[in-house]
Amino acid sequence: DEFRFSNRGREGKAFTIFKAFPSERNTEDVRPYSDLEDTSPASDKPASIVIRDFRSGDGEAISRLIYSNYTYSYFKAIFYYPKKIREMNEKGEIASVVAQEKKGKIVGHFALVRVHDSRIAEVGVAVVHPNYKGHGIMNAMLARIMELAEEMRLSAVFGEALMMHPYSQRANLRHVFGESALILGLVPESMSLTDSHEVHTQKRSAVLVGFKVLEKEKKRRITVPSCYRKLI
Repeated sequence: DEFRFSNRGREGKAFTIFKAFPSERNTEDVRPYSDLEDTSPASDKPASIVIRDFRSGDGEAISRLIYSNYTYSYFKAIFYYPKKIREMNEKGEIASVVAQEKKGKIVGHFALVRVHDSRIAEVGVAVVHPNYKGHGIMNAMLARIMELAEEMRLSAVFGEALMMHPYSQRANLRHVFGESALILGLVPESMSLTDSHEVHTQKRSAVLVGFKVLEKEKKRRITVPSCYRKLI
């Protein structure tokens, strides 16, 4: 009887349908449906998944993956905008890698996020569709990310693993990242995962920073402040 549409910016889009029913209607399931949800079965084996570099039409699928893992709570909100994802890849600000199944559906994303005016990049924005987790896709994408870092002649990479999600820490450790810092309160309390392995918390969460040097450093003389000399 009535249809309404509203654009809520970062919070997404809202479609509302009003329908008058006769009073004797049955109690059918009328839960809301979202076109961002995906009910494809996790029937593909790892061998059927192709890991490849970003293509210009991948932005929308990546945004959908972010939604399928975080709904609208991901704290790096720029990745909800397909156009921004494409532009950042074209400008070299990020280098995305995706996992694509045999029918063409993108089920995973990982990226190198360049640190401005440096030869260092963050490995992050790592998501796998909930129906495809547990098949080694995340590790396969990270392996390609590390190859890209070598090809881009980066001197080092780092990753910020969510403390509320222990599984995100294991991939960095598997690729021999050195744990170097704990940043408290970086992740807002509003962020949540659709993963059953998430550690639920009502407070701001921390990230564990892992660092990996790719380019062999030359020996350099440094000055250690006297107040820290004994500790270092």
